[in-house]
Amino acid sequence: MRKRFLTILTISLIFTDSGFGFLSFGGLNSATETTQIANNIQLALQYSKQLNQYALQAKEYQTQLQQYSNQLKSYEKMLKNIGTLPQEQWNNFLKINIGLKNILTNSGAMSFWASNIDKQFKSTYSEYDSFLQRAKNKNLNFENQYTLLSQERLRGVNAQLKYLNLTAQEMQNDESVMRKLQSFSGSSVGQLSAIQATNEIALHQTHTLKKLHQTMMTQASVQSQYIASVQTKEDLNRVAKKEWSGRKANINKNDDKPLGGKVLR
Repeated sequence: MRKRFLTILTISLIFTDSGFGFLSFGGLNSATETTQIANNIQLALQYSKQLNQYALQAKEYQTQLQQYSNQLKSYEKMLKNIGTLPQEQWNNFLKINIGLKNILTNSGAMSFWASNIDKQFKSTYSEYDSFLQRAKNKNLNFENQYTLLSQERLRGVNAQLKYLNLTAQEMQNDESVMRKLQSFSGSSVGQLSAIQATNEIALHQTHTLKKLHQTMMTQASVQSQYIASVQTKEDLNRVAKKEWSGRKANINKNDDKPLGGKVLR
């Protein structure tokens, strides 16, 4: 019995000194805990995949907005040359505004869901906050960054909507947008004012989407690093469990043997 006690004590000290202090004495993580960790890792990978999809969509929106801006600039040049836009070009301008409205709505939704992923990730992994504090950038707070981006987007858009006699709420309604924009179509001055305001919104949103894309990519990268650390910890756990099982088997095998190695009869 004394030999068994000393052997177990020695093994526990070895585990502690080797960096396995997170393991519980008297047994390692249970099968249920291991399954939960695996499920959490799978969930986190889904979060990362979703973030990368959002980031890709933000990049595509940037490209679309750049095309809008180029088209709007060409309309400005046409106004200087021919006075007012032909009906076909004006109709295309109206379509650009609808496309711009959709991008504004969808990018706002992406920012909200990316922030929600950050909240869910923190609730799943209690140690994630401390991990962020140890990261090179001590100010990593994705929820705050998304809030700031949303506020910046609203300020920039609202400032330009005033030139179009539109509010952010009216911008969500296609009929309201068309009705207000049509009021600018009667003169070259009105058309130019509407086109320039729309282009400012497109350029501002392009800048915001660039920041949104960078934030999402950073978030996905940091969370992937954290998951890698969790996976490494779990791998060490399994190695330690295997080592424990082997040592325990030897203890049980020699349990009835005296220190001299002879079997008691």
